[in-house]
Amino acid sequence: MSTGFAIPDGFEELPAIEGFSRSLQPLYSRVIDDELALGFVATEQHINGMGMVHGGALMTIADVLSARCIWLRMKDTRPLVTVSLNYNFIRAIKKGTWIEAVASSITLKRTAAFINGEVLAEQKPAATFSGVFLIPDNPDVKITDEFRQRVLKNLK
Repeated sequence: MSTGFAIPDGFEELPAIEGFSRSLQPLYSRVIDDELALGFVATEQHINGMGMVHGGALMTIADVLSARCIWLRMKDTRPLVTVSLNYNFIRAIKKGTWIEAVASSITLKRTAAFINGEVLAEQKPAATFSGVFLIPDNPDVKITDEFRQRVLKNLK
């Protein structure tokens, strides 16, 4: 899909994501020195009734980025459960803007991961977030092999 916007160097389009996160498509990723960034161009599907990017889209990219950063750090794609995602909006973002999410710190424990990060709009802070993710030790919580392979391919 063409966005009419030049995607920053180093970013590559990810294959389609399942479920709700599909609303961010097309979604782009970049990995430099084991640091992951995700980005997208704000299009009509991301806009709220005030003509700005909907907060739900911004929170979704933070959630998706968090899981992928934790997987990258763990070198594993065990299922993760979002326990808490705190989000601080700094400024509104207009349609057509390049939006990028990055992690600033990740702490792994045996059964939980903690992450802090920010969402940038045109390389300027637009929001900050922090999250807590459960790393369940439960055989009923599973990720399909197909999904695991796609994620691992995109984390390289």
